[in-house]
Amino acid sequence: MLSALTSRKVEELYESLSKKSAEIYIDRSKKLYATVPIRTKLFTWQLTNLEIVALADPSIHGKDNVIKNMKEIDPDRSELIIQLK
Repeated sequence: MLSALTSRKVEELYESLSKKSAEIYIDRSKKLYATVPIRTKLFTWQLTNLEIVALADPSIHGKDNVIKNMKEIDPDRSELIIQLK
């Protein structure tokens, strides 16, 4: 019986600690954003001169065709392309 009371008390203490930890987190968060506006975005990309090309040509489909085209586009990276094989 004594050990049951002890373990129950330990559970209550852990629950109390968890609640207090959450309260501290919320208080710190409120203090932090009291002077600074809350961010609505985690990050933003600003791109200039971006060109996206979408191709639907059967001659570029498949692993061999992709590797061939990658070599044509950037022959200096052929050692990286070879690793894809």
